[in-house]
Amino acid sequence: MFQKDTSSGLTPLIEIEDGLISQLCVVRYDDQAYPGVIEDVDEDSVQVRAMHSSEANHFYWPMIEDLCWYRKEHVVTLLQKPMQQLTKRLMKLDDDIWKSIQHALDI
Repeated sequence: MFQKDTSSGLTPLIEIEDGLISQLCVVRYDDQAYPGVIEDVDEDSVQVRAMHSSEANHFYWPMIEDLCWYRKEHVVTLLQKPMQQLTKRLMKLDDDIWKSIQHALDI
């Protein structure tokens, strides 16, 4: 379950449920933002297959899958729009969403 925060443009994770599986999201790890796909859920965490970053707001899928469990509070936002394809491997988030994420994480 999620609810859009109209003030920031971000969609925080409110409740963990099975319907989140396959949902695009952005997680916080070491005070950095990484987009990914929710692969599984449990009572208070989500398992996310995360992308890696090559520079600010430029992400790619790593050759070795980066699959980790994140607590609900580490999910910065659920993504309502697909990412923009830049090259065959490189993608980026919507610019407004990226600015909101930068502001929320102070990066």
